[in-house]
This record gives sequence, structure tokens and C-alpha cells, in this order.
Amino acid sequence: MESPSDLGELKNLSSLVRADIDVGLSCIEDYGLEQRTNQVYELLKGISNVEYLTLGSRTMGALAYADDNNVPLLFPNITRLELRVHNSFCWKRLTYLLSCMPNLENLVVDVRTKKDVELDSHGLTAEPNWIEPDPEGTPTCLLLYIKEIGLTGFTSKIYHLNLIKYLLENAKVLIKMAISTCNLAVEEEVEFLRHY
Repeated sequence: MESPSDLGELKNLSSLVRADIDVGLSCIEDYGLEQRTNQVYELLKGISNVEYLTLGSRTMGALAYADDNNVPLLFPNITRLELRVHNSFCWKRLTYLLSCMPNLENLVVDVRTKKDVELDSHGLTAEPNWIEPDPEGTPTCLLLYIKEIGLTGFTSKIYHLNLIKYLLENAKVLIKMAISTCNLAVEEEVEFLRHY
């Protein structure tokens, strides 16, 4: 894609079943933060009929900076969502996304623990206390539909533990949660397990 306007041209993809989107922060210097992040938002509106969605960390980062006045997204058909995030950055809109996916059954969060070089190079900051509760209450998918949650790359950092706690407390029909830690030293693994 040549420019942010190209993202907006991807509309009405009603036959699309699966999407893997990882666009966002890399073009901020060229196109500006607000314009680029809102274009990513428009792209997601255009693929709202998908059943399986993967959002990369750049997309999640762009959504974190998108205009709060955008019309809410709705993904009525999504049953599987995979999020790739770096450290604590990009998690700001997690509860918002879950509230946009009322029929979600399977959630995967893959934490890539590396320095947010791209984030730092744009002068943006990560928000370690990422949980931003949905003002409307617990997302419907957590209360009624999410049966499986997979968490990979987790450590004993407080924001990882807070996410696990939030999901366990709110996923009312959860059958399986698989947690994979990220190459932790023995002491770190003991610290992680101490919380559960």
C-alpha cells in the first residue's frame, strides 16, 4: 500500500473469513499519528465479517492512539481472536475489542518480549497498567462465550498477572486456559507460580 488512504479502500470484504493485520505505527513519521491510526481503524471496519482475526502489535499500537470518537467497531462473526503484543504496549484497547466481538469463543494473546524500538523511535510511551475497563461492563463474550484462552510469552510482570486475573475473574464459561511463560529463570517461574 502506498499511502494511508489505500487502507480505506479495503471496504466491503464480506466474503473474507480470515484476516491477519499488522499495519500501523511504522508509517507515523510519513503520515502522522492521528491520520494513520484512524486509517487502521477504517481498515478494521471494512473486514468486520471475518470469523478469525489476528492483530499484530503495530495494529494494536495504532488502535491505542486512534480517536476515541470513532464509531464503535462490531465483529459479530468472530469466534477466534489472536493478538500479538510487545510487552505492555498495545493492550490499551483489549477490553474495547472484546466488547466488539460478542460471539468470541477463543482468545490468544501472544506477548513478544522485546524492547519496543518502534514505539520508542516515535516518542510514544507504553502504558504498564493497561487494563481499561469497558464502561458498559464486562464484555459479553467473556460472560457467555469464551471457552478457551491461550496466553504465550507471559512473565511475572504485574501487567501480565493483572491480565490473567481479569480473564479468570470474568470468563464465566471458560473451559481451558493455557499459559506459556517466556523462558523464565527458575526464580522467575517460582515467582510467577506463586500468584496462582
